[in-house]
Amino acid sequence: ILGAVVEGVYGVNNEDNITFVNPAALSIVGREKQTPIGQSAQKTFHYHPNKDAQNSDRLYRAYGESAELRCWETEFKHSKGKAIPVECTIYPLTINDKQEGSVVAFRDVSERKMLEEKLHWQATHDHLTGLCNRRYFEEQLEAELKEVVRDERMAALVYLDLDRLKSINDIAGHEAGDEMLVETSRPLTKNLREKDGLARLGGGE
Repeated sequence: ILGAVVEGVYGVNNEDNITFVNPAALSIVGREKQTPIGQSAQKTFHYHPNKDAQNSDRLYRAYGESAELRCWETEFKHSKGKAIPVECTIYPLTINDKQEGSVVAFRDVSERKMLEEKLHWQATHDHLTGLCNRRYFEEQLEAELKEVVRDERMAALVYLDLDRLKSINDIAGHEAGDEMLVETSRPLTKNLREKDGLARLGGGE
């Protein structure tokens, strides 16, 4: 049954040691030629770049507990070192009324995450210039104003409006106007600091 399941499945005892693992689990993390039975599940599967990430991972803390954990999103590590977004479900493993560990089923959700990020980008950015759109900018501005009031600090807002953009569109065509908007946004984007925001509000604004 384990060999036929397309999701990754592994068992772990109360001491964090892997008791069984199916081929799909090893394939997802790029360890097809390895047999990690007896090794630490945390070291084999979990991606924890720092201690805070480990402490906040409910999956790791659920090992050896009697509670179930469903559809928990976390990251596993590929053998090449990269992080893989996964969705996990964990069940307690009870034998003779005694909990002997847990069973974890997981699947790779990389494609779904990429699609979600793409849709989020499309919803929050201007398709022509790649800058933030008006709606997203207004959300950022509102958040910035709250921080300014709370921290009693200063912030600056710079508003640019390109003159005679309509004339350029009428004389040279909309493609020329679009190209001017793109060329204008490039040096502005290049000189942004990490916490700065740049948006196209509409037209040449």
